[in-house]
Amino acid sequence: MAAVSVVLVPPLTRRRLTGLVAAATLGPAKAAEVLVAGRAPPEAVVARVAGGLGPRALAEAATGDVVVTLPGDGRHDPRFIPALVEALRDGAAVAVASRYVADGRDDSPPARRLAARAVNVAATAFYPLGVADATSGFRAYSREALAFLRDAGEGPASNLRVLALARRRRLRVVEVPVVVRNPSADPMARETRGAVSNA
Repeated sequence: MAAVSVVLVPPLTRRRLTGLVAAATLGPAKAAEVLVAGRAPPEAVVARVAGGLGPRALAEAATGDVVVTLPGDGRHDPRFIPALVEALRDGAAVAVASRYVADGRDDSPPARRLAARAVNVAATAFYPLGVADATSGFRAYSREALAFLRDAGEGPASNLRVLALARRRRLRVVEVPVVVRNPSADPMARETRGAVSNA
């Protein structure tokens, strides 16, 4: 069985960080390690990913055969991690958690759903990415894929550049249906007002 590294993406509160680490390591995902991209609550005893969320930084920081990036905003449920990992076992190089495929759903408030759709449409207008939910930051990468995608760089647009580069290099990218939660339905997400950001 492949070792799984989970990289948590701020914003993260202390409570959310504790809950996600427990869910990732003790739940069905059985992650071998949990890291944080960017800053974390100061007392957090987790490793950090230096340099951003691009493939190079992920490959250098994580030790797993599979690297999962999981936003820590309370809207993304770690119970979907095994489905992403399974997609890689079935031969995908990158698995994207998608709100916009069959059986996927976005339970966010209407204004947030509309904004997410608009950003996604705008992003895919400039990049031929081949996926419905190109802006999703909840993903799984095989270690081999990270090696092929190192040139995607860092920064906010790296998620899109990764997909564009994967398409050019003919890597198999699949979408896995997930349910994006309304933050108000998750008690831990309510604390994100005082969270540490990824700035």
